[in-house]
Amino acid sequence: MRYLMLWVCLASLSATALAAEAEKTLSAVIKAGDMQALSQLTAEGADVNARDAEGYTPLASAVLHGEPQAALLLLSLGAEVDTREPEGWTPLYLAYLQDKVEMANLLHKAGAEVNIREENGDLLAFRAMERLDNPAMAQVMIDHGLNVLKRDAEDRTLFDVATLHNHPKVAKTLAEHYVALLKDYQQKLQEEQRKQAEAAATE
Repeated sequence: MRYLMLWVCLASLSATALAAEAEKTLSAVIKAGDMQALSQLTAEGADVNARDAEGYTPLASAVLHGEPQAALLLLSLGAEVDTREPEGWTPLYLAYLQDKVEMANLLHKAGAEVNIREENGDLLAFRAMERLDNPAMAQVMIDHGLNVLKRDAEDRTLFDVATLHNHPKVAKTLAEHYVALLKDYQQKLQEEQRKQAEAAATE
């Protein structure tokens, strides 16, 4: 009986220790906003790409909990910027969908890719347009190179998807950029035609 009680006590202590250790994971201290603990854990060699119990990387946790300083630290230590998080999003797209402009710009500076693709070849942006309702965030995506000319497997544009899912302001932002691209293309084409005509006239 005494041995049984000892075993129960040891098991309880072990469970407590595991729980305490879980509280020290990178994602946990990021969620708590504890930069000191984050710095200590990374200094001790914690894996900056280790996923938590929900499948998120520390960088994704920093995005979800609005901790740009944590994100900067993780990136400086080699955190992967375009990891696939639950539901297939990347940390950058989590920032887009949560309207976190500062975080999105930070990730862009670190090399995060706006035109990243899904397994079926479609831009991840198509799925994002089903949810994105902030035209300012759509503009951030455009400013960082979003390819609004691409079509998905169903031959839809990003404008089509935003319109279909009742995001008119986002659709308007996409349409305005598309028109600007078209005008720029036409101007370049006209300039090229003018140069060719002048070259032909001098022959």
